[in-house]
Amino acid sequence: MNGTFDTLSYTLRLEVAGVPPEQAEAHAAALSAVLRTQSIKEQNDRIHDAFLQLTNDLKVWTLALSISQAAIMVAALAYFRT
Repeated sequence: MNGTFDTLSYTLRLEVAGVPPEQAEAHAAALSAVLRTQSIKEQNDRIHDAFLQLTNDLKVWTLALSISQAAIMVAALAYFRT
């Protein structure tokens, strides 16, 4: 959720529509809590996706480094054998 939820405005709209003030406040509080929870879940999902991408990148770099080290060792052995 990019913006903020205006509980006062929502409560007033409910009251204008005929909802008793106590119920309007309870509805606003409940909806605000749900929206916050969804926002936190979305943030967690983005963080998890970024972590997976970094993990995959690290695996690729580790493999590339291992191959490079092996190639250097083979070249060094070939050089010193002669």
